[in-house]
Amino acid sequence: RKPNVEVVVLYPKGKVSDRQEKQLTGWDDNVQTVAVDGVFDDCQQLVKQAFQDETWQEHLRLSSANSINIGRLLPQMTYYAHASLQHWRSHGTRPNVIVPSGNLGNGLACLYARECGLPIGEVVLATNENRPVTHYLETGEWQPFDSQQTLATAMDVGNPSNMERLRHHWSSAAALRDAIIAERVTDEQIERQIRRGSDAWDVVWDPHTACAVEVRERLDPNDEHEWMLVATAHPAKFPEVVEPLVGHEIDVPEPLAEVMARSHSVPEIEPTLDALGELVLGAWEEPSAP
Repeated sequence: RKPNVEVVVLYPKGKVSDRQEKQLTGWDDNVQTVAVDGVFDDCQQLVKQAFQDETWQEHLRLSSANSINIGRLLPQMTYYAHASLQHWRSHGTRPNVIVPSGNLGNGLACLYARECGLPIGEVVLATNENRPVTHYLETGEWQPFDSQQTLATAMDVGNPSNMERLRHHWSSAAALRDAIIAERVTDEQIERQIRRGSDAWDVVWDPHTACAVEVRERLDPNDEHEWMLVATAHPAKFPEVVEPLVGHEIDVPEPLAEVMARSHSVPEIEPTLDALGELVLGAWEEPSAP
């Protein structure tokens, strides 16, 4: 525990797997987990509203640990620096990259790494059935959508926060189309890739990484470029989806098992800043130490 640091974790109730929920609710002490009666976009909007609210600013010094904060993206760039340089030193070529994408932070980190001069080729964003990114690239019109629940739950985002950054750096859809490709993947395609993962790739995929695999297999079979697929979750977190498709149980990593064993009930709130403020500001009446 860090002194003078209090953490609030928001997650959409009923929109994550059982094991994800146990992971999210396996904390105490200075960490308060809150279940929000809404979707991911509601949770993210609550955080942004708190940042802009004078009462919250008077009581607390706020920061965000998700990709609202550029401080989340900068360390993620190191993944792409390490992987691309390792590939470059071994093969002398720039690997193309496929990134499972929802709120677009991981994909944007990859683009930042490439813009810094690291040896990265094409960047492809693999989304689930939520369509704000592909719709923008196809039509040139930015439009948030209501989020759609899919098997790749962490990517169920209808109004990705980092789209604002993408549209700032690449100010038109045409410019952004020159920088990235985006492909949508259906639940049926996710299931197919999980089902065949062990035979085709000798890997059991989680639903999110399965999106990247599906996109990779859509490519021209004669394409001889090297591709890196970004694995963004462990299949053990999604047994309800994965185990019936592969026909066996997935071993749970010890760190995940330890966190899940500490799971406990958490408060539930409506997706309003008043409800969150009553819970959080009511507990911390004094301003945080500078």
